[in-house]
Amino acid sequence: MILTGIFLFGGAAIVLRQTASTNDRGLILDGLAFSVTEATYIYWLLCAASVCFVLAFIGLAIARRHGPQWIRLTDRSIILPPHNWSRTQTEIPYSAITALQIRTVRRLRFLTLVHQTGKSVILSSKLRSAGEFDRLTGLIAENVRRCAPQAGRIDGPDSAGDVRRQA
Repeated sequence: MILTGIFLFGGAAIVLRQTASTNDRGLILDGLAFSVTEATYIYWLLCAASVCFVLAFIGLAIARRHGPQWIRLTDRSIILPPHNWSRTQTEIPYSAITALQIRTVRRLRFLTLVHQTGKSVILSSKLRSAGEFDRLTGLIAENVRRCAPQAGRIDGPDSAGDVRRQA
């Protein structure tokens, strides 16, 4: 995905740079007519945007290559690795988790941990297999049930694929 973005936007930047530097025509976009000079500015702007996207994709590639990719489960909390641009890990006590939500978009599954300070998401694509995602989801749900305060409990997945704390 990252390499595709680098090649796609890199190619667009090359084509747009060439188009901008040799432009001798106006441009019509959605019925709006632009002069030769305005069209050249638009091409340079699109070229600059493409270069920015390439740099962002390179930054993501470096962050993924050098950043730790792990999830640690302890007796009392789940520890998530740093995000793309952050250097701090996230520790969420199981007792602070109020809901586990599993969503599927195409073939990618998301486990959202709703907790007292916000939401954290675990992508199935970050794990080695679908079975590992299922095992992780089961372990987290089991630990949340075990560590839930006496007043509340975590019910099993309902028809919407959610695990929610009921009062």
